Amino acid sequence: MITITITRTGGFAGISRQWTLQMEATEWRELVSAAAPPPPSAPDGSADRFVYRIRGGRRSLTIPDSHLDGPWRELVDRARSAGEP
Repeated sequence: MITITITRTGGFAGISRQWTLQMEATEWRELVSAAAPPPPSAPDGSADRFVYRIRGGRRSLTIPDSHLDGPWRELVDRARSAGEP
């Protein structure tokens, strides 16, 4: 098992949120290799947008909300659902 940590920063209020999720290491490796790499971390023109930092094992990536799609969006949604009461 590997622990995936997702941190969301930014937004209008600038409040950070964090979720953790346990995944099988093979599932994580498959996700990383199947998903398109996020674009270089460049500002997308809006200070109020969310930015997600996804960490698992030795991998860490930062994705602006405007580019969070496909498997990365599914992973964030899964972590958020697991972390909600």
